[in-house]
Amino acid sequence: MSFKDKWLSIFKNNIAAKVVSLVFSILIWLIITSQKNFEVVTEFELKIKTSRWVMVQDLNATKVELHLSGPKDAIKAITLGTWPREISLDLHDFEPGYHQVFLDPNKIALPPGVEVRRMSPRFIQVTLRSSK
Repeated sequence: MSFKDKWLSIFKNNIAAKVVSLVFSILIWLIITSQKNFEVVTEFELKIKTSRWVMVQDLNATKVELHLSGPKDAIKAITLGTWPREISLDLHDFEPGYHQVFLDPNKIALPPGVEVRRMSPRFIQVTLRSSK
């Protein structure tokens, strides 16, 4: 048997098993690539909510940088602007004065499956004053 015949026999023998294996491997590849999490870095605007008797006098940041990970469609909704990119910070119960407020990544409204990998800053420094 010549060298060429040996190579041809590799492709001709057990053709059904080889086709099934190829189809199976393509299906697995499609499943894995469709479930891959995508990562993006984006900025969310900080929205401060206070009582009507208190006003924000000073704020060290108006935007928060988020490193997000999640399904492709959910990440696309954030980056294309169909999902609101804002963090709401409720300071209704805060008295006038200087405050350092922790930003909890678990309280940020995000599409299902999207998680915060990193955020900066983690603390917001805000000075509130009486509006009377």
